[in-house]
Amino acid sequence: EKDHDDISEEERDKSNTDGEGKDKNESQIESSNAGPSKGSEDYNNKRSDIGKNEGESKIERAPRGKHIKKTDLSNENFVPISDDFWPAIVEHFGLTPAFPKQQYMSRARGESKVLYFISRSIKENLIDRGIQDRITVINSGLKGFERQNILRDCDMSYRVAQEGIQFLIPYMTKRIFNASIDDFHKCVRTGLIKFDGFSESFRKVLEPLEPGSFVVVLEGYEKDIVKKMFVVMWRCRGVAMNCLVAKVEMEAIIAKLRALGYVGKESRELDILNSGDQDKHEEGECMD
Repeated sequence: EKDHDDISEEERDKSNTDGEGKDKNESQIESSNAGPSKGSEDYNNKRSDIGKNEGESKIERAPRGKHIKKTDLSNENFVPISDDFWPAIVEHFGLTPAFPKQQYMSRARGESKVLYFISRSIKENLIDRGIQDRITVINSGLKGFERQNILRDCDMSYRVAQEGIQFLIPYMTKRIFNASIDDFHKCVRTGLIKFDGFSESFRKVLEPLEPGSFVVVLEGYEKDIVKKMFVVMWRCRGVAMNCLVAKVEMEAIIAKLRALGYVGKESRELDILNSGDQDKHEEGECMD
């Protein structure tokens, strides 16, 4: 029994010694994995190297400018235009009493930048019956009038829009002029158009005209809204004007003139095709 007890005590001492050694070795391994202790020279050197590498890899971004949020009116309802809005437009363009003011509407929010012509069936059967209370109307109608961005010697703040001109022509008695096919053809071009290129009779019509939008109609097609041989022009200061028609529609008008058998003395089509990327020319391009 004594020998057994001695052996047991020796084994216990050895086991304790092995355990302490194992714990010491594990603590040394953990300390090695953790890296240098905080405050030591190795720790400080490592931190400085990390900061240096981060500084080298950092990418500077260009400063951002102010983001201007554009006004989106596509979700706004179409609303009627108040009666007190119309007198100036009616007087300026000489609109007859039969002019359907109730069919022109604007978006609910904003300052009525565009007045849309809505067909009677759409207005009476859908809009007037509250369709906008149940669904969102993204788009409807055609542009009838557009607010001018720049007023230059012009008292009227709205101009006629080419998109819906065919529905306005029957009611206009002012600022609308007939032109021969040659003069009409010369109107359908980009850039500044000088009066001296037109016939004497047409020049006499244009020269006393005050600055602002007006309409030129091809003779013989005054009442033909299907053919739409109408172009919206802008009378500039001085003796010149601009055509306020998109380039793609200019090309369509030229094609219709060709179908009528007309071939101009000059190749105005080249002016259109080589005019660049700008689709339409506004009153701001006018020159004295």
